[in-house]
Amino acid sequence: MKKLALLFVALFCVSAFAQNLPNAAAGKSKDTVAVYVTGVQPIGEAQGAPNVMGGEMEMALSRSKHFIAVNRTDDILGVLTKEHGYTRSGAVNDAQIKKIGNQLGVQYLCIVRISVSGRGYYVEASFVDVEGARIISKSTAASRLEGYNEQMAVAQKLARELTGVDLGMVQQTTPVQPVQPIQKAKPAPPVQLVQPVQEARPALPIEQTFTDSRDGKSYRKIAIGKQTWMAENLNYATSGSQCYANESSNCEQYGRLYHWYTAMGVCPVGWHLPRESEWKTLTGYVGGDKKAGKKLKSANGWSKNGNATDDYGFSALPGGYGHSTGGFFDAGKRGYWWTATEYNYAATEYKYNPSAGESWFRDMNYNNEYVGGYYNYKTRLYSVRCVQD
Repeated sequence: MKKLALLFVALFCVSAFAQNLPNAAAGKSKDTVAVYVTGVQPIGEAQGAPNVMGGEMEMALSRSKHFIAVNRTDDILGVLTKEHGYTRSGAVNDAQIKKIGNQLGVQYLCIVRISVSGRGYYVEASFVDVEGARIISKSTAASRLEGYNEQMAVAQKLARELTGVDLGMVQQTTPVQPVQPIQKAKPAPPVQLVQPVQEARPALPIEQTFTDSRDGKSYRKIAIGKQTWMAENLNYATSGSQCYANESSNCEQYGRLYHWYTAMGVCPVGWHLPRESEWKTLTGYVGGDKKAGKKLKSANGWSKNGNATDDYGFSALPGGYGHSTGGFFDAGKRGYWWTATEYNYAATEYKYNPSAGESWFRDMNYNNEYVGGYYNYKTRLYSVRCVQD
């Protein structure tokens, strides 16, 4: 999962007005708090999480009986990025926290950090006293952050536990005391803020290799569930196959492209071209067709930031395809793999020319997480992934 040290900021100042607060009752200057979201940039369906986290925290504080929200986004972002290198580091030390408070006129910081945790994310919200550089309260949550509803549930849990305001989506099960401004007469000794630990993605399954006795080429293989797949595209030179755009360097990167008739018998001894049902077993094991692309696509090699997490070491690459008329298309954007299952035209309502011949194939695209299943003419040139007998 690609980690970006980008800062997603939803910042604002809030003023205490509740009559039972010490500073307000004494007629002193009102306490303020700046709220911002930092950490890794989530990907896929989780990419909107930073905005949701900041927005819901702002909403909770604005609805609290203790605070009024006033937007100060540009001013605070300028201080963090220009003077403290926040877009690079994601954190500042105690002295810098105090300096930020003095420059912006705030007494508190509400920090929401997002970090990678296994195959999901760990979100930590802390309420910090600027003068003492100490954490007053904290709330945490672990989630995949997939989709708006899940992001809202996490954001509202954090907001509720820090401010005492229930925004309605998450059912409150235990009373929560809202954060109260504190007197500054006797600040505690400065302590270092707890920094998020960036957890590594779970280790991939153990890869092994085998050698194709026909040409001596070595291939990686990987066990996924009860199946063992080649972890790269076949690159065995034979009639009925070509390199993309007839460039040998593309064969080295993507493997060769094959007509279906050639693909049916091109796998090494002990291996075969997978049936559509075997592809279905694979995608089902890793989460279903709609999400499988994210977990099966390689972590690099896809255009326009289309790389994925490659959780199982399948390392699918976008080798494109060749047309029977001689053209080549989609390298870097899409990958196409033949299956051994012929298209049963008699089971559909569409007219079909049996003499042309069609078969099912699987494909993955740079711009989504879906593993498609379609059919096309057997004369097309597609990649081959073999599965062990």
